[in-house]
Amino acid sequence: MKPIISIIVASNNPDTLNNMLLTSLRKQKNAQYELIIMDGNTYKSASLCLNAGAEQATSDYLLFVHHDIIFNSEDSLKKILNFIHLLDQEFALLGVAGVYADEAGRRQVVMGIENGPSKSIWSHHELLSFEEVFSVDECAFMISKRTFMKYKFSNLGKTWHFYAV
Repeated sequence: MKPIISIIVASNNPDTLNNMLLTSLRKQKNAQYELIIMDGNTYKSASLCLNAGAEQATSDYLLFVHHDIIFNSEDSLKKILNFIHLLDQEFALLGVAGVYADEAGRRQVVMGIENGPSKSIWSHHELLSFEEVFSVDECAFMISKRTFMKYKFSNLGKTWHFYAV
């Protein structure tokens, strides 16, 4: 049976990958996915590494995550999969952090993730529902494979940051 979503991760630290992302994925319930782990040490940039991972994906939707992401509840992935219908538009992305402009034109940050040991939300306000943003952070976001393969990540050189912006 074809997986609903392909989870693609670039990792250069097997211990972090296992202790964080993989441990939390093993706890997920009712979520059909394939996991594509790319060795970050064999690529010069995140964009090249993750583009190669997307090429291997067999599902219609891609979820790119950092190797130090933890899904806190056993239904986190199921909740993410429930949003797939929103990706039918050409440019729809689902992310856990983003930037938008407020009424005065100032940049505002929204997040739906916890940061560090304190589990604090670093944000102007916490992301509790859908918000339209003009930039999505690359820590965890989902896109249709059809749209991704049309545009892919631009190669920004030897960097592991800002590839999704």
